[in-house]
Amino acid sequence: MADLEILQTYKGQEAAETRFRILKSPQMIDGFFLKRPSRVVALLVYGILEIRVREKMKQEKDPLILAGNRKLFQPTGRVLLKELREIKIMYIQQIGETLRFLPDNIKEQCKRILELAGYDLTIYVSKQEENVLF
Repeated sequence: MADLEILQTYKGQEAAETRFRILKSPQMIDGFFLKRPSRVVALLVYGILEIRVREKMKQEKDPLILAGNRKLFQPTGRVLLKELREIKIMYIQQIGETLRFLPDNIKEQCKRILELAGYDLTIYVSKQEENVLF
């Protein structure tokens, strides 16, 4: 192999190792965390969110500016979810139906993260059957 190929292969392995470090943590390896299929699905969604945003960020000129004025082009899933946690949903029960609304004060960075992941704010208020993650 050429030197460049060896380096690319090595760097590629590092990316896989970094991406799945969460799986190797003691909390995850213990059957307690991954005991239910819904938790495995949640972990996959976590990974998909990170991958989608990072891929889109490769095309961006401006970094995400997150808490603590951190500028990131390769945010982790944990950082992204922490930012998205700021989005609050209002639930109103009306004639046997639950209506969901979003406040007007959602941060621009949250909107940008959703857009980079391939979604918009309607994912929070549309019916679950309408939401397609993959």
